[in-house]
Amino acid sequence: MRVLRIVLLLLFFFANAVGGEIIEKVEIIGNEVVPKETILYYISQKPGKEFSRKAVAEDIKRLFKLGYFENISVDAKKGKKGIVLRYFVKEKPIIVDFVFRGNDSISSKKLKEELGLVEETEEGEEKKVQKPLDYKFLDELVQKIEEIYAKKGFTQAEVTYSIDRISPTRAVVTFIIDEGKKANVCKIEIRGNKKVSDGDIKDVLLTKEKSILHLRFVSPLSKEKLKEDVERIKHLYYTKGFLDVEVEEPKVEKISKDCYKVIYTIKEEGSPYKFSKVMFEGNKLFSDKELRKLARKLKKGRRFNQEIVEKVAQKIADKYSEIGILFTDVEPEIKIHRETHTADVVFHISEG
Repeated sequence: MRVLRIVLLLLFFFANAVGGEIIEKVEIIGNEVVPKETILYYISQKPGKEFSRKAVAEDIKRLFKLGYFENISVDAKKGKKGIVLRYFVKEKPIIVDFVFRGNDSISSKKLKEELGLVEETEEGEEKKVQKPLDYKFLDELVQKIEEIYAKKGFTQAEVTYSIDRISPTRAVVTFIIDEGKKANVCKIEIRGNKKVSDGDIKDVLLTKEKSILHLRFVSPLSKEKLKEDVERIKHLYYTKGFLDVEVEEPKVEKISKDCYKVIYTIKEEGSPYKFSKVMFEGNKLFSDKELRKLARKLKKGRRFNQEIVEKVAQKIADKYSEIGILFTDVEPEIKIHRETHTADVVFHISEG
């Protein structure tokens, strides 16, 4: 629709302008914040050039894309030596501050930092970010604020905003936050597990059931925690040798207004793996024989355990630190053989 309006304006204003005439002058009218030079930079129609309706239409669209203007119109009139083009611009107000109301659980300073609404100066001081009024940008901030609250367990938080124009060129945006109540986890259900107990799985979860013994304890529901829980369940299975384990994305069911049940489903447990070969790559200061002494627990035929692998990697790094090399990077790689249910461990060593 905006492009159609631009075309109609051009047809109206340029009715008397004839193609092929030379542009005598380009004028900018109405700008207060955006420098005239900046606007002229994005205008292709220059003095001395041949007048083009199409070029003017493209200039208007290009200026709109900058995001600084609410309205742009152009007219053309006869000058002494050619056509005088006048670009009339109405600037969007600059948002000079962002204010928060109703944010009892998260400070305004913290929200501004997480939303990127403050920046650090060369002197190390904080400076407010100022932006042209952009409704799309504000809608994105609303979504981000709700996501920040969801991570804190406020899954029912609702955010709106109001715009207060304190002058024709300056505005303050106020975000009104209804935090709602924290969504508590009242029950955790484990499904599909036969080889690892419910208790062992619940012990590694970040998400905990609301405690009956400790009535003050509240376990808020958090998407971030649920995502981490999946990785923790996998790691638990890896420590018990189950390298083919598959864990579904947790399902959340509402029990009451602020009480939820979380269901963790183990889609596939598989069979346990055993250690096979242990190899080292990148080690120059220590021989394979010396490092193998640190990996005795990775004995061939023994059930695989991810935790032991990680401890051996740390022991190797510590051995390097003993001779003054503090930044040795040791990355274990697991190569599995499904046909034999065995796993090789390759320690990739960057000695630094």
